[in-house]
Amino acid sequence: MTPHTIADIIFWSCFASVAIFVYQGIILPGIRMSLRYRVFALRDQLRKLVIEGRIEENDNYMRVMEAAPDEVQKIFKESLNVIMLALTCNSLFIFVISATCLLVGITLKSSFRHVKELFWQKVDADTTVAFFSPELATV
Repeated sequence: MTPHTIADIIFWSCFASVAIFVYQGIILPGIRMSLRYRVFALRDQLRKLVIEGRIEENDNYMRVMEAAPDEVQKIFKESLNVIMLALTCNSLFIFVISATCLLVGITLKSSFRHVKELFWQKVDADTTVAFFSPELATV
């Protein structure tokens, strides 16, 4: 590994760690709180339906869901959306995505730098020959 690649890895790792810290410390608690409130609202809607007698309180939820009115099925679908959003916003998911992007970015940047260095070495070799023998430059 070249010193430039190591410096890139250190810099971008520090940047990613700060970004993950901001996400986990500031953004993710707000998302979790809003998801919690959405689950509480769904629970309250379900309790209201049980109190009004539209559905029976039962331990067998599959039978309830098959014969449930549209309101209960809507609550069930909304709860699935909340679960998927919670899994998507989980810190491990964000860490895996950011680490993958970081690795790809560093790989691309170091490979472009390597290609650029090879190109300039070739150009320097060609210009040195042309500078010392002007007849080659005219050909």
